[in-house]
Amino acid sequence: MDLTKKYFSKSEEETKQIAFSFSGLLTSETVVYLIGEVGSGKTTFAKSVGKYFGITDLVSSSYSQVSSYKGKINLIHCDFYRRSCDAATEIEPLLQKPWLLIMEWPKERLIYNEKKTFFVNILKIGKNTREFVIERIN
Repeated sequence: MDLTKKYFSKSEEETKQIAFSFSGLLTSETVVYLIGEVGSGKTTFAKSVGKYFGITDLVSSSYSQVSSYKGKINLIHCDFYRRSCDAATEIEPLLQKPWLLIMEWPKERLIYNEKKTFFVNILKIGKNTREFVIERIN
């Protein structure tokens, strides 16, 4: 997957395919920030990443804010739409290697000496059309 391009989806299924393909770039100690307005597909994207790693029960974390799943990797999924987090008490105890952190609605960039950091910007272009801009930071 070329990270210098934009990716377009015209359906939820295409969004899932983009996320699944992107997942091949992810390794332990990676942070993925999902950015986009309500209903843009952030949780659908996160669920597809989870599926890549054998996690089939990932759900929206809007109410619990931080959820942890065990699969081929320890996936920590955060949704801070309703508030920001206390990383030291809520996230850090869950970072058991191998780990992958996916954060929706990040209020700040968290540093965990991660190997890779990605920003995935999801733009709603139409009712079902999305544009994905994936940027690798390190």
